[in-house]
Amino acid sequence: MPINTNQLLNGKIWISASVTAALLVGLGGSQLAQADTGSNNVNATFLRLTQPRGLSASLSPNAKFAKENPAVTGNIWQQNFHYTTPQGKINDIESITPHYDSNGNIDYYEGYTLWAPTNNGLEWYHFKTTDFKTFTAYDESDPVGLNNVAIPNGSITIDGQANSQLDPTQNTSVPWAIPVGGSTIKNNTKANNGQWFTTDSKGRSISKNATLALVSDMNTENNEQRLWWAYSNNGEQFKPIFDTPAVVPGNAGVDANADFRDPDISTSANGTQLQINVAGGLKGKLYNLTSYDGQTWWHRATADSDMDIAAIDPDWSYSIIETPQVITVDGQALITFGIQGLKSNDKFDRVGYATGTIDSNGIFHLDQNPKHGYLDEGTDDYAGDFVNTADGWRYVGWQGNWNYNENWVNHVGSFTLSKKVTYDAKNGLQTSLINPGLDQLVEKQKSVTKQSEITPNSLLKVQLDKGQDKGSFKLDRVATGNLAPATSTITVNWQKTDGKILFTVVRKSTQQGNFINNLQIDQTKTFTVNADSISSFNLYLDNVSVEMEFPEIGKTLTIASFAGDNSRWVSQYDWNFEITDGGQADIKTYKKDAAPYTREVTHTEKIVYKGSDGKELGTKTATIVETIHAHLDNTTGDEVVDSRDYSNQSGKFDAVDNPNFDGYVLNPKESKAVAAYQAGTDEDADNVRTITVNYDKTRQPNDGEKFDTDKSVTRTLNWVDDDENQKIVQSEEQKISYHRDVRYIDEVTGDAQYGDWKESSNSFKAETMDALANYKIANDGQPIDVDATTVKDETLHMVHKHDNGVDKKTVSRPIKYVDENGAQIKVPDSTADHQDAEVTQSYDQDLVTKQKTATSAWSTPSYAAFTHPDVPNYDYVKTSEDDTNGLTFVYKAKSSTVTESKTVDRPVRYVDEAGKVIKDATKQSVTLTRTGVKNDATGEVVWQDWPEAKFDNQSAPTIDKYAYDKTSENDNKGLTFVYQAATKSVTDKKTIKRTIHFIDVNGKPLKDDEVQSQGVSRAGSQNEVTGDVTWGDWSLTTFDAEKVPEIAGYSTEDKIYSVTTSTDQDVTVTYKKDGTPTPSSDTPSTPTKPTPAAPAADKGATAGNASAATNAHHTSGLAAVLPATSKQVKKGGAVIVTVAVVSALAAFFLKKNRED
Repeated sequence: MPINTNQLLNGKIWISASVTAALLVGLGGSQLAQADTGSNNVNATFLRLTQPRGLSASLSPNAKFAKENPAVTGNIWQQNFHYTTPQGKINDIESITPHYDSNGNIDYYEGYTLWAPTNNGLEWYHFKTTDFKTFTAYDESDPVGLNNVAIPNGSITIDGQANSQLDPTQNTSVPWAIPVGGSTIKNNTKANNGQWFTTDSKGRSISKNATLALVSDMNTENNEQRLWWAYSNNGEQFKPIFDTPAVVPGNAGVDANADFRDPDISTSANGTQLQINVAGGLKGKLYNLTSYDGQTWWHRATADSDMDIAAIDPDWSYSIIETPQVITVDGQALITFGIQGLKSNDKFDRVGYATGTIDSNGIFHLDQNPKHGYLDEGTDDYAGDFVNTADGWRYVGWQGNWNYNENWVNHVGSFTLSKKVTYDAKNGLQTSLINPGLDQLVEKQKSVTKQSEITPNSLLKVQLDKGQDKGSFKLDRVATGNLAPATSTITVNWQKTDGKILFTVVRKSTQQGNFINNLQIDQTKTFTVNADSISSFNLYLDNVSVEMEFPEIGKTLTIASFAGDNSRWVSQYDWNFEITDGGQADIKTYKKDAAPYTREVTHTEKIVYKGSDGKELGTKTATIVETIHAHLDNTTGDEVVDSRDYSNQSGKFDAVDNPNFDGYVLNPKESKAVAAYQAGTDEDADNVRTITVNYDKTRQPNDGEKFDTDKSVTRTLNWVDDDENQKIVQSEEQKISYHRDVRYIDEVTGDAQYGDWKESSNSFKAETMDALANYKIANDGQPIDVDATTVKDETLHMVHKHDNGVDKKTVSRPIKYVDENGAQIKVPDSTADHQDAEVTQSYDQDLVTKQKTATSAWSTPSYAAFTHPDVPNYDYVKTSEDDTNGLTFVYKAKSSTVTESKTVDRPVRYVDEAGKVIKDATKQSVTLTRTGVKNDATGEVVWQDWPEAKFDNQSAPTIDKYAYDKTSENDNKGLTFVYQAATKSVTDKKTIKRTIHFIDVNGKPLKDDEVQSQGVSRAGSQNEVTGDVTWGDWSLTTFDAEKVPEIAGYSTEDKIYSVTTSTDQDVTVTYKKDGTPTPSSDTPSTPTKPTPAAPAADKGATAGNASAATNAHHTSGLAAVLPATSKQVKKGGAVIVTVAVVSALAAFFLKKNRED
């Protein structure tokens, strides 16, 4: 028979001496066999432990906790070949990375998973594996020891010890509250052989090869989830790098209210940047952040703007996105993530993926139309981790769901079987299961097409029958212990249609108990494959899970299967398997070789006959020897019984009649005989079943003793109304008397034993109970017959009679009159606003209470035809009719064309060139006309736009003293005429003089001056507004050459030459007295230069003209005073010629200027 857990923990099992006690390594853990010395037998204690399978409870520092919390540490929900943490709940797998030995070779893979070791907190647990088949604690010597608590939760209390999870050699406190999702990298991944951190905030050294973890905190501060840095130098418990968060969303540019969890950290290809993709949770997206030092982060909004995961698939639109991880499989970059709350089913979670690219900075970008899907087709593979190995990508997931046990009170959950992961463009992500070691076990195989019982350590290969279009199989997980018959059923159906096979996987549970809290455990999953691509599939059956594998198409389906209740212990589960005609299954139940053994158990039956006075009246003993042929299951450590033999063939103890003893009577509660039963029933630890048969010591009644020998019995016949809470409507009471004799008195207790009651007077009468008025009998309407032997009260159950009828009432529907926009329009007062009709409803009437109950809905009203009325200023359009709005007549307002006019003015201004107004402004007007459409009902007019104003051309008027120049036209400023001031020609005249002086060499006048006069003029232009004149040059006149007069006694060589000028001239003729020596010809005398009068400034003359006049004056003056020596004459002749030429040219140009 199966050995229950209590036997394994506390008892000893005797096996033959040929069995060697050893440490038996199984798939899900180990069992410890400890041998005692002995000659013929080996005393072996097998421990099925409350910690990880195969480890003694003495290894656990939490032994007291385990004893007091059996649900948290027990193995009822544990697996045979799936890994779990030693106690409590397992959750997300956060990271799996290779560990390298001193030679740089991978010696194992280490990982971190979330666990809840008690019912009050989450933290990181440290594990390892070498082959992805067998997983162990990082420190195998103490699975629940602090060496395996990787990132601790400082608030967990165990055995009354606060901070029980903090390793005092590493941490006295931690700044985070509840460390949950995150990932790890190595400290030495920084560029140029650098490291990201060298010391922590306490000054402790961080090794170059340290493992760095970036972890999110479940608790929030200011409604923000925060990320923390932690490090482990050499596998010891992680310590905080800083006492403050590494990333706070609001400080990094992320919405401060955003969910912010499960960072996936990586380095850029050149090792200069750290990248994290952080899950947005309820936001349904991912955030990308970058840092150059791991301390200052900035949010790459452009990088995550296209990472809206919830928008990829309609089934993801209501999802919570978690646990992102960027991987590149077979050349394809992928983002993987957990999806909670699928639109199609909001209870179960899955791992999804989508395709994309990775840029030079290591940032992942979704494809424009990403190929996407799921890693697994089932309900219970979630929040795992991918790792790239020499043999390709591997994945390990969490098999479970928080919904299975929301109170955190069980040792539940496990890893999935490891998966090989590949990718191809046609089929997307492909998976296959890694056999956990079953191929190393002894195989017991059988093929079935109908029903078979299977142990939960089996592999089934189901072969599809190509000749069948459909098929199914059913797996029932049956509790065979004290919870029987609790079951969880998984049914797989397949249907072939048009070359496709539709698989439908259904899970149902017949008992949830306290373990399944608020969970819709019943689930249905479907997927479709090409019929020619699949011929079989495999099922791995474990204690609480089924994993289906479809190797030909690269699909897996993981589903958990629970039955039972965490508040009670279930000793064993089995699987029942049944398949229809759609195929057959090869069932391979794997067991390791275990040496068979035989043990004998002597079952003893001891019957003790005991009097009420405590005296043992006698005993009777019988024995049956049971020979048990068995072996030990190395996976669970339980004894597996192969067969049983009994010394009496049947293995049952015979029935034994109870004997008589003088002075004693068998107690009335005892049977006349001890019944037969199977050996092994209700035995003690020595396999003895003791049965006590009680006898009463007796005596006869004494005179005067009173006993309970008489009684009266009353019965009441009640008519009750079942329709009114069994109210009693009518009652009848009947009464009779009974008597019984005293058989004997128990001498010990003084209790009397009596005979049967007998009627002493009267008797009940036979009755026929009929219904009352307006009632009928509830029991098919038939009366109840009560015979005379019935002594108990009788109740006649009645119900109300009912009648049927029809009610009538008048209902109305509104009549509305609206325009095309649905707005109510005004109609004449006499117009109908509603319409009536009669409706009916069937009812059932209670004839007792008179209450009516409708048996039908009110009939649909039938309204008479109603023609739309004419409405002034409206045209009828249509009629609409519905139950809610009634009858609605739609009208369109009549319309007419109308016009309107307005006058538009523009100013006309008159200004000079400087903008000065020179005449009062006038205006120019034009009349504009536009048309509109008038709503005859409302009077509203919809007008066209006004036409553009077109003004007539206007000529500039004549303005005194001004001349028109130009016109400026501007829409805003109107019309502007610009004028210039008018001008007129004027002439100026004057007289110029030539004065000739006659003097001696001493300057003494010798003769009166000769004064000659000439008239000159000039032309000018006068501004008629200001009066200002602009003058031209003066005209030229010529003073002719004259003969120098003679003066007696004097002589002169001076000449009076002709001169052309416009200015006054002074000429001096110098005489010398006769007889004065003549200077040598070689030294000519210096004549006295005439000093011409400076010409008066001419108003309006230009600088150039004044210069010309001055030059002419000086030239003529010079010519007039030259000495008359021969040489001088020559020179003078030349000068005179030159002066004449210059004077002629000057006169020509002056004349030319005047003409111009």
